Formats: sequence, structure tokens, C-alpha cells
Amino acid sequence: MNTKLVKSSSSQAVLRLGSINVVSAARTAFVFSLAFSVVMFLLILMLYMFLNFAGVFNISAVGGTPEGAPADFTLSNAISPWTVLIFSLILAGTNVFTFTTGAIIFSVIYNVIARITGGLRFTFYR
Repeated sequence: MNTKLVKSSSSQAVLRLGSINVVSAARTAFVFSLAFSVVMFLLILMLYMFLNFAGVFNISAVGGTPEGAPADFTLSNAISPWTVLIFSLILAGTNVFTFTTGAIIFSVIYNVIARITGGLRFTFYR
């Protein structure tokens, strides 16, 4: 991040954001999205374990059995722990890729616009 703090008088300060370092933005977004993905992965697994412990997946179909399903159909047959594990890993990986790519694209677009307009400028008054 390229910032300059210019003190124009005793009662105001000007902060100018001229450009964003693309590599730093990518690294920061990767670390934050990785941390978020780990938390999301653990929350999904904890939610599955809680619902499984509560017996939600062992309840028979409320409105009858789905067409073509055996008579003893339960959700625990369709949603196994491995299915939840694989789904949450795929979701976490997609999250990391999407957030990191989005941060790179945003920083490149911001740098192009900042070259044209001069960037953002904030004035703080006391």
C-alpha cells in the first residue's frame, strides 16, 4: 500500500491511497480466506455432529418415502460423515480460490483507476 500522510495545518491531516501492492493484497486475502475456510470447515462438521447426535438424520421421511427409494429410507443413508467432510473441503477450497482471486482482481482494477484519477484522498479534521 502506498500511502502518504501530509500534514497541511495543525487541525487537519490528509491521507492519500495511491496504489495497492498486488502481491501483498493476494497474500493477505489468501491468509484471511484460509483462516475463514478452516473456521467454516469446523463449523460445518460441528453442525453435522450436533444434528446427527440430535437424531435429525434418523427420522424417516415425513411425507412418505421418495419415489424409487426403499421403505427404510432415512437421511443418514443419504448424508454420511464422509459426504459432509468432502463437501466442506470442496467448499473451503473454492472459498480460498474465490477470495484470493477476487482480491487480486480488485487490486489490479484499483491500481488502473488510481493511475487515472490519482487514488483516494482522505482529509481528517481535528
